[in-house]
Amino acid sequence: MRVEEQVKAIAEVLARDLGLELVEVEWVRQNSRATLRVTIDCPGGISHEHCEALSRKLDKALDEVTFIREPYYLEVSSPGAERTLKTVEDFRRFAGKRVLLKSKLPVAGNRQWRGQLIGIIDDAVALRTEAGGEISIPLAQIGSARLSMD
Repeated sequence: MRVEEQVKAIAEVLARDLGLELVEVEWVRQNSRATLRVTIDCPGGISHEHCEALSRKLDKALDEVTFIREPYYLEVSSPGAERTLKTVEDFRRFAGKRVLLKSKLPVAGNRQWRGQLIGIIDDAVALRTEAGGEISIPLAQIGSARLSMD
């Protein structure tokens, strides 16, 4: 089992106990530095205190595990204003918001779409494009998606 999956199992319980939602866990290596990035959210938004509370609990819990065998930095943060959308629930939750979608393959001649998220319809992401039309992109073809502030 990968580090992310093992940490996610621990972090989900700790986040839930604090009234938080676990958004993502990433294990990143840059040069010789390993970083464990944990992203959290909650309905009223994330504060520094939320991040600190989970960081302390998670740090303590991870001191007890044996599956991380190298030094690492722990980062706990919010998803930010331009958060990534990954799950079906994300696409439902943020319906009505502006998004930037990139498809794995061209759809109707384009791979990048910006507009208002309609939601999920029949296993596809429905979008009202900036040009005024509507498009559906199969979930399996979504390469990346995020909220867009511009």
